Amino acid sequence: MAGQGHSPPGGGSAGERRRQSPLPRDADRTAVAVPLTPGRLHTEPFRLLRELDLPVEDLLIAGSAPLYVRGLRDRIGDLDVVARGEALRRVLLLGEPERAPFDSAVSVRLMGGRLEITDSWFAGMFGPVGELFDRAERVGGLRFLTLADTLAWKRRLDRPKDRLDLRRAAEWVERNRPPRHQGGAGRGALPTADPAGCKARGPKRADLRSGRAPRG
Repeated sequence: MAGQGHSPPGGGSAGERRRQSPLPRDADRTAVAVPLTPGRLHTEPFRLLRELDLPVEDLLIAGSAPLYVRGLRDRIGDLDVVARGEALRRVLLLGEPERAPFDSAVSVRLMGGRLEITDSWFAGMFGPVGELFDRAERVGGLRFLTLADTLAWKRRLDRPKDRLDLRRAAEWVERNRPPRHQGGAGRGALPTADPAGCKARGPKRADLRSGRAPRG
């Protein structure tokens, strides 16, 4: 996805009601919570997704959108979505399927390329798509890839924009970390565990298929 951003400000606009959402317990070693900004679900990429009228239970928002809804990015130019079941069946009828550049995913671009919908998300790293759906975080009725999983695939791709996203997230946590408990360790760190067995199952960066990388 395209887009520039900066670390999230301390406050938010009146239209963006923030609430605290703890990082995934199975991957997090800190008490730091990153604010959610549900008001961002009204921006154009999400409006275009709603226009497709797909079953929301069969959709998972991936790419950089999980960072965007936490204010860790200022904008996104398009939306990466994982679909399954009935939603995937409809998507395959709406556009021309093509091979995605990672693993064996099938991709369909819709709405002038503003939406890219796939049938999996780095399956070699995260396993079956059902596992991603099961541990997804809900924001405004939509499932989002967890922050831990988002940072994991960005670490794996390690593109310049991924490094920038990782640095912004780390800077935010550093500014907002709670006081360390005496004798404690790692309470201010970003998720560093391997919740989906990425190290054991995942290919090295060089093993990812060449060509167009996911734009997120």
